[in-house]
Formats: sequence, structure tokens, C-alpha cells
Amino acid sequence: MTTRREFDDGSEQEFGSRREDAMMPRITAFVGGTFVGAVLGCAAAYAFKSFGFAGEEPPIRVKGGSFHLDLTCGTTIWDEVGTSGKKWKIKDGTRGKDEYDVSIVSNSTSCSHKAPKGKRVYIEYTTTGGVVRWVEIKAPGNMTHVTASDPFDLVNWGRSLMWDVDGHISKIEVDSSVCTFASKADLEHALLMDF
Repeated sequence: MTTRREFDDGSEQEFGSRREDAMMPRITAFVGGTFVGAVLGCAAAYAFKSFGFAGEEPPIRVKGGSFHLDLTCGTTIWDEVGTSGKKWKIKDGTRGKDEYDVSIVSNSTSCSHKAPKGKRVYIEYTTTGGVVRWVEIKAPGNMTHVTASDPFDLVNWGRSLMWDVDGHISKIEVDSSVCTFASKADLEHALLMDF
């Protein structure tokens, strides 16, 4: 938005245009980059599915500072198994295999392998009160199943499972590969994929 001011001597000056003009390329680049990144991620998942390298399940993102299991692409949702809130599966989900390819984005030096593969993913979440909650993720019959020590809340239109309690992920174990995290800052996120 620009403002034009006319002075007593008949001259005019425009205010506000330079700042907005300078910011527009940065904003456009940020929005464009975010959009392109999301499109490329979903396109890669689609390509793997199309060529039979992966199933129908989207990647699962695990956020480190708070406990969320997020489905990242498509319209896939979580489906509760039973009524306890502790057992879940991906609705109508199928995988190309019963093994997970895991990518761990972390500052932690106590990580035996940051790109492990395995049939069992075990995650511990330590609350600020020192209580340890756990989640086990497996894919028997090439379908993701989640079992938790405590009930999850279903949020984000069925696309996220979460615990609404302060704490941090303190351990991720993929078969025999183990990563431990002392604080929230040690783990940005982990991705469980079907490649």
C-alpha cells in the first residue's frame, strides 16, 4: 500500500512503496519454496507408489518437542482399533513392505544410526514429571499398527495422534538401532517411510 503526500510547494512524495517492494521477492520466494517442497515430497511418494516400490500409506512424521504422529500426504486418516485410545491403524492403508525406512533429524550425538530400517519402531516420551510413555509401531501384513502405553487424542481432522502433555521424545529404537535424546532441542523430527 502506498500513500501519496502533497507538500505546500507543490511537490509530492510517495511513502511505503519501497519497503513493500523490497519484501515481496522474499515473501514470494518463501511461499514458492514451501509449496515446491511439499509438491516434490508428495510427488516422490506418489512415484514410489506408482512403480510398486511403496504402498498407499503416506509417511508418518514424529515431532520431537511434543508428541505427534502426523500423516504427511494425501487424505489418509488414523482409525482407532477398539475403544481404549491406545491402539490405532492407518485407515485403508497398505504398505509395500512390513519394514520402515526411518530418517532421524537430530542434534544428538548418541544416535547409533540416523537412517535405520526395521520392522519395529519403539519410541519413548518422557514427560516433564519424569513419567515415561511409549509407542510401538509395526506393520504386520503390510499395514501400520500403533500401540501406545497411554490413550492418544485424535486431532487435525483425523490426521494426527497426540499426547497433550509436556515432555520430549527421549528414545527412538528401530530394531537394534537406538537414538537417545536428553532434551526437546535434541530431536527436530523423525520420518517413517515406505521406500
